[in-house]
Amino acid sequence: SGALKVATEIGSGMARWSPPLSWPAAGALREGGTASLGLKQLGFALDPSLLMVGFGAIIGLRAGLSLLLGAVVAWLLLGPWVLAQGWVAPGAPDEAWFGPMVEWLLWPGVTLMTVASLSAFLQALWRSRRDKPQGGAASAPLIVGRRTFAVGAALAGALAVVAQQVLFDVPPLLGIVAVLLAFVLAVVAARVVGETGIPPIGAIGKIAQLSFGITAPASQTINLMGANVTGGAAGQSADLLNDLRTGQILNTAPAGQVLAQCFGVLVGSLVGSVVYLVLIPDPRSMLLTEQWPAPAVATWKAVAEVLSGGLRSIPPGCGPAMAIAALAGLVISILERRLPQRLARLVPSGPALGLAFVIPAWISLSMAFGSVAAAMAARVAPGWSGRFVLAIAAGLVAGESLAGIGAAMSAFAWK
Repeated sequence: SGALKVATEIGSGMARWSPPLSWPAAGALREGGTASLGLKQLGFALDPSLLMVGFGAIIGLRAGLSLLLGAVVAWLLLGPWVLAQGWVAPGAPDEAWFGPMVEWLLWPGVTLMTVASLSAFLQALWRSRRDKPQGGAASAPLIVGRRTFAVGAALAGALAVVAQQVLFDVPPLLGIVAVLLAFVLAVVAARVVGETGIPPIGAIGKIAQLSFGITAPASQTINLMGANVTGGAAGQSADLLNDLRTGQILNTAPAGQVLAQCFGVLVGSLVGSVVYLVLIPDPRSMLLTEQWPAPAVATWKAVAEVLSGGLRSIPPGCGPAMAIAALAGLVISILERRLPQRLARLVPSGPALGLAFVIPAWISLSMAFGSVAAAMAARVAPGWSGRFVLAIAAGLVAGESLAGIGAAMSAFAWK
């Protein structure tokens, strides 16, 4: 994911092309009628980066077209309407307005992802309990025993609550809320990354911050650290899901992977903390500077400050939009579970639809293009496609990621 972020940032500097189309009423967006709203400002552009095209070929046609549909709804339909209402301030005329617009669009987008993922999870859980094999029938082998899992989860949760209280003065009750919320959002992150390959950690972190903004509106420390426990657990769940899936493809024993991951957590947390303290011994004065701009830190800090007022801090108009998104997510998850398979595959992916609200439209376009290209190759030349398409897509992702890392390291070395 770090390589993906670097490569995406490198790719963001490339020239994108979009048709010179504009909306008739766009001149009223700014006082004096000087604003120009076109596809460029909405982010509907062709990106020369091939990394996301490769991702699109991997995730499949349904997720790719769902991303495209979500981008159209979010950035072509909702975006201009929100700007016309004055709920979002337009950006610079010659730039994409992703930054100001996503601060509004992420709320219905995250709601759609959350409701669709949790509804599908609860339906699957109910079906598994209802269809539980009877009479000693064989069931799928467990990675760890149920008792081991229960004891380990209880100990980890208790340690997280104690650490929050000791290190950051988070009350135990709110610490327990953070741990329970982590489980909920981990389900969402796992479902989204399973369908699209992109973990929406920053987006679902805002839901956690909103939750703590309601329960403890006066404390920015509780807002940040409680949400970091929640968002961090969700992010690690998504990463471990990718690891386990890769191990499954390689026929690796799941129990051995889990044991290796436990040692990795122990060593990684210690080494990561030491390296961080060596590089940034005084975070208060060193972060958010030219040397260490830390954009993610700035975003979480800004949201914590905004949400100090609780629900009143949500951008105007987001309440009804979140309600509609929740209803849409529920309907989508029910349809894909209840309809016959031949019809269910025509239902859009709720997580992918919601993700398109919180990522730039050009990324959704690139991933949709990759998924369509892979589907066409599978139809025209199924034998060739089965042998080479996945390898080509993985090469695009790995190649541009490595090139992005190399470019970033070269730039850092020559400063």
